[in-house]
Amino acid sequence: MTTATEELPACCRQGYVHDGVAKGTVENLHGLKTYVAKPANFPTSAAESPRKCIVFLTDVFGLDFINNRLYADNLANSSGLTVYLPDLFNGTAMAPEPVMKVAEDREKVKGIVDRLRLGLTVVKALPTGAQFLVQNNDKTMMARLSQFLNGLIDIDRYKREHIGAIGHCWGGRYATLLAHEAKVACFAVAHTSRTAVPGDIEPIKIPALFLCAEEDVWFSTATRLRAEECLKKRREEATQAAEDKVAPVTTDYEFVVYRGTTHGFACRGDVSDPLVKAAVDGALTKASLFFQQYLI
Repeated sequence: MTTATEELPACCRQGYVHDGVAKGTVENLHGLKTYVAKPANFPTSAAESPRKCIVFLTDVFGLDFINNRLYADNLANSSGLTVYLPDLFNGTAMAPEPVMKVAEDREKVKGIVDRLRLGLTVVKALPTGAQFLVQNNDKTMMARLSQFLNGLIDIDRYKREHIGAIGHCWGGRYATLLAHEAKVACFAVAHTSRTAVPGDIEPIKIPALFLCAEEDVWFSTATRLRAEECLKKRREEATQAAEDKVAPVTTDYEFVVYRGTTHGFACRGDVSDPLVKAAVDGALTKASLFFQQYLI
């Protein structure tokens, strides 16, 4: 029998909880509980112009997971931009402790007693896992995300060309889907999961940055190379369109692979490992420079 925990992506069952104190605020924005991170030098007056922001789409642990809040804070300070982390799971995000404990306990199973203990751990994780899978399908997630973006544009008066999106793991898929209709100006993903190639890659219409783990069952080397080939083909078509004086579709893209990393490193990597820490910092800097470049 397959448990609800086992049906979730591997990124739900591995990682490290980071130390730190979140500096942002939690607000109700456009129908969703939202963590808002602003850079340390954020203007205190209305003089900020033009207004620019990044929408952070998280892994399955969502808004209340300390790692995600710390990442939003770090991205805001590194990029100099406001970062919004909306609760797209609407209160049904996975709780990290029981799920990570399932993975930890699995590796310790040696006999019948250990199996019984593991079963109890899985049972405790089941309600959250089952609820998450049922309530957070593509249609529901994209509806919540569209509502939030519309609020940023219609109420907060951001312009589309001043909004970027970044998705980690589960959220990577939805950042990519936004790119199909150019609902934001540019997007980045870190160790994305459930991204179909070529189906989710060919329709991309905006600048894209892929921050990739060296070992990743959900975005493997073979999958990454196929995705790169798709976007390379789009770039060649755009070049031909320019020669034919036809308006080309934006084809700027970059793939970066971080040595010594596994799925989830950008938000749940073992920062006590110097190689992983360098990758975490490097990916954060790369994303910051990307948004500074494309949010005009």
